[in-house]
Amino acid sequence: MSNQPPFSLLLAAAALVILVSPPLLAAPDEPEPLATASVTTEKLEAKVAETEAASELGEEAKKQLLDLYRKTLDNLKTADADSQAAENYARIIDEAPARLEALRAVTMDLQGKDLALDLGAALTDSLPQLEQRLQKEKADLAAIRAQRTDADNRLAELSVRPSLIRQRLPQARKQQEELATQLKLPPPESEDATIRQARQWELDSRLRALNAEITKLDQELLAQPVQQDLLTAERNKALADEEWTGKRVK
Repeated sequence: MSNQPPFSLLLAAAALVILVSPPLLAAPDEPEPLATASVTTEKLEAKVAETEAASELGEEAKKQLLDLYRKTLDNLKTADADSQAAENYARIIDEAPARLEALRAVTMDLQGKDLALDLGAALTDSLPQLEQRLQKEKADLAAIRAQRTDADNRLAELSVRPSLIRQRLPQARKQQEELATQLKLPPPESEDATIRQARQWELDSRLRALNAEITKLDQELLAQPVQQDLLTAERNKALADEEWTGKRVK
């Protein structure tokens, strides 16, 4: 009796291998995807210079390309700025405990100062020295009041940010989904390859800008409570400093 498997089983196994194996060659009618995510500011600036110098291009095609390249550059710069802002918000969260502790310590020190001791030490100064000190204290008081006003204004601005962010986030996410869908659509067959690539870069850069904006807004919402605490601490310090310096001026 032969130990070899039946021929029908061999055929079934071969068919199964063919079915589960990935295709070795792409379908001939499938277009090669453009490397939209690889575009950089440096590459775009080079493309702008190259297009501006191209004498064989028609004016309409040149204008169209330059517009697309410049829009893409603007989108990339916006994305970079928003990414940096998101990193700044994350850093604020990380550094907040130490900053709050330092601000509160300074405030307590100002509130605990003895005015009589400070003024008693100044009695040994000459009249010109006292006049000079008074002018400096008045200038310091004006600067401290400006700091307190700035903290008040920033607290007021901060209070309206959450509602504005929550209005913008759904809009940005909807635009994000629409652009992601648009990027998957095949380009018009009749469109020039260079313009098609420039258009794809512009769409991709817009998506990247939206991604960065959403990350920034999410991070800003996370940082909101600690920003509130920090600004309140800054305002309290300015108030204590203003009260202390005001007593010295009087």
